[in-house]
Amino acid sequence: MARRRRRGDGARARPVAPPRLSLAGHGRPAPAGRRVAAAGRAARRPGLDPLAAGHGHERQPAPRVAPHRLGDRRPGHSGAAPHPGGAALARARLRRVLHHARLRRDRRPRPAGDAPDAPRERVPPHGRTADAAADGAGLARAGPAGRAGSGHGQPVSAAEAGPAPGPEADYAELRRSVVAAGLLDRRYGYYAARGGSCAALLVVAAALPFLLRPAPWLALCAPLLGFAVVQVALVGHDAGHLEVFRASRRNWVLGSLCWSLVAGVGFWYWNDRHNRHHGHTNDPEADPDLQGEGLLAVAYTESDGAARRGWRRTAVRHQTLLIPIVVALLALAFRVEGTLFAWRRLGGARRAAELGLLGANGLLWLGAFAALGWRGVGLFLASQAVAGGYLASIIAPNHKGMPVWARDARLSFLERQVLSSRNVRPSRVIDFLFGGLNYQIEHHLFPTLPRANLGRARALVRPYCRERGLEYTEVGLWTSYRMVYAALSGLRRTAA
Repeated sequence: MARRRRRGDGARARPVAPPRLSLAGHGRPAPAGRRVAAAGRAARRPGLDPLAAGHGHERQPAPRVAPHRLGDRRPGHSGAAPHPGGAALARARLRRVLHHARLRRDRRPRPAGDAPDAPRERVPPHGRTADAAADGAGLARAGPAGRAGSGHGQPVSAAEAGPAPGPEADYAELRRSVVAAGLLDRRYGYYAARGGSCAALLVVAAALPFLLRPAPWLALCAPLLGFAVVQVALVGHDAGHLEVFRASRRNWVLGSLCWSLVAGVGFWYWNDRHNRHHGHTNDPEADPDLQGEGLLAVAYTESDGAARRGWRRTAVRHQTLLIPIVVALLALAFRVEGTLFAWRRLGGARRAAELGLLGANGLLWLGAFAALGWRGVGLFLASQAVAGGYLASIIAPNHKGMPVWARDARLSFLERQVLSSRNVRPSRVIDFLFGGLNYQIEHHLFPTLPRANLGRARALVRPYCRERGLEYTEVGLWTSYRMVYAALSGLRRTAA
């Protein structure tokens, strides 16, 4: 039975367990596993030294002076602190071990210019964001430097790509430089000014048709309205990449207002499609921009063109002539696909909010039809055609005509994004019209980097890629359009 020790001053007696003999007390060493178990039991029993448990040096229980906390003094006693017990010793020893481990880690030499990585940002629960695809895949995937393909859509296989040493370390080093320069910091002032100017432009463009009712004026109002809608959608694009706010939910709210309410295109539909494009750039089997998805499918690879049958094959043979019609219908096709996505793929409050905003956009246009009559219908169709053409003109130069990659191509994230993307040479006008998408390489490498910092990131990324032999493609605006046209024209022979 446990012995009881009387305490002074009327203190309640506490049972003290007698010391238990270790396995080593029987004249033979205890097995390692039992020594560990004995040490664990000793750490949980007061008065036993966990360092001696299991080694034949068990210590007797220390006399308990008082039940007070460590360091308390009572009148009539010597003032010595009571023994902390085995559990407290074990915790103290663990703290010392962790402290010395941190000291050793901090004393390790760092390369010049090294900076800690930026904290991982929050991602939406429906799937990985572009930043997750960039930062996660960029550090996890290692592979060779891919060889540039023909540019006509023939995938480059793993055998053709060839080996190269550790490009994932190159991306980590480049990211540290970007973080050290503060380029991933939020730019609230810039986005406040940009968002305010886009909202003002949208209000003016929406009010002019009601102030200038004659049809010739409406013909001028439609391009302005289409341009304003795309400018607002570009702010929503940045919000979808979590560039504007630190909190994901605030970015989603802003993106939903820009896309679903203003543009009439479902934000979650666009976000899902766009994130898959960022995560699998120029992969014909995973990139939705190359898979022929959607109501208006254009062939971008030789295999896709050869697989078409019937009227679709005929369309591929003449797709360079049909491109103007396709881009004019692009915004309307996105509207239909976004609504179907919200109805079929979303659920709960997100589905209700998305359909509510899309419905509000439809009601606004119905009000315009009622107020302007047939001129309102013409305004809607003309503005949607302008918006589709504007979107295509700033999206197509980014990847069309660049190498595409087979699924087994061993490419790192850095190689895939740099070799698959094309920059349009920047200027004040180009930066404004493209909404930062002319810095496509930097945008794909760091999707959460605010638009205002893309130019500074280019000054770091461009020489870094050239020092490591990665082809950094940057051309003028009209040269990029010629390259896109040549790539689409080269696919006609696959459907002949």
